[in-house]
Amino acid sequence: PPRSTLFPYTTLFRSQIKRIDFEIDIKNWEGVFYREFRVAFPLKMTSPKITYEVPMGVVEVGKDELKGAAGHMYTTECRLIHPRTLIDWVNASDENIGATLSSGVIAFDYLDPTPQPANSTLIQPILMASRKSCHWEGNDYLQLGDHHFTFSLYLHEPGWKNGFHSGKQGQNKLYTVLDPVKGQKNTLPQQKSFLSTTGDQILLTAIKKSEDDNGIIVRMTDMSGSEQNVGLDLFMPFQKLYKTNLIEEEEKDTGLNGNSFNLKLGKNSIETLKFVYP
Repeated sequence: PPRSTLFPYTTLFRSQIKRIDFEIDIKNWEGVFYREFRVAFPLKMTSPKITYEVPMGVVEVGKDELKGAAGHMYTTECRLIHPRTLIDWVNASDENIGATLSSGVIAFDYLDPTPQPANSTLIQPILMASRKSCHWEGNDYLQLGDHHFTFSLYLHEPGWKNGFHSGKQGQNKLYTVLDPVKGQKNTLPQQKSFLSTTGDQILLTAIKKSEDDNGIIVRMTDMSGSEQNVGLDLFMPFQKLYKTNLIEEEEKDTGLNGNSFNLKLGKNSIETLKFVYP
């Protein structure tokens, strides 16, 4: 369509870290039916492992899928299904190098679907697609208007564990606060962590106010696939610490208080903690 402007983009090369940022825009999209837009990142790798983030975990392609087909109308073996959905990142690693793509979209492909597929590894985030609903009474999804996408590419040592923190950071950007309200009693130093942790293979998925009171909820998950000891340090001492379930119901009083403590995080576990303050 003549009025549509496709793929204006901005690329930012970082001088201090091995990272390239990409911003891609589709403007004035007029909603032509059955169009799909992808961006491709060709990687020169030999038989890489493809791993991507799912809720509270990771999946390695060809290894971690359900056995067989999903059932009902879905007859394709799960390990053969593509594209895939992801949370924030996808990693490709061979014996020599790892590359993690932090993605602002929810779907990607790792196989070249064209009639003459490329020989290289081709990670392809799917930007958007105009489709009709799979429901027989469903509506059309034409995706009219402007669309904006962000990606960050990181290079590192082989293995997704060396890149997943960067993959999360790329989609959780810092916010600038202008002219903040200044406290009358400045009891904290200018630079201070609200919460710091020890343990490289944990993922903090929530730091929030409790749903029922003024406590602080911290949720974390093990990403290592093995039991690990985790240390937490808060900026303000807490009075009580409870272990809760996922809906924040108190299950166990740990008997701990103060600023710092250690926690044993089980293999593939999800731990929710509630900090109570005076």
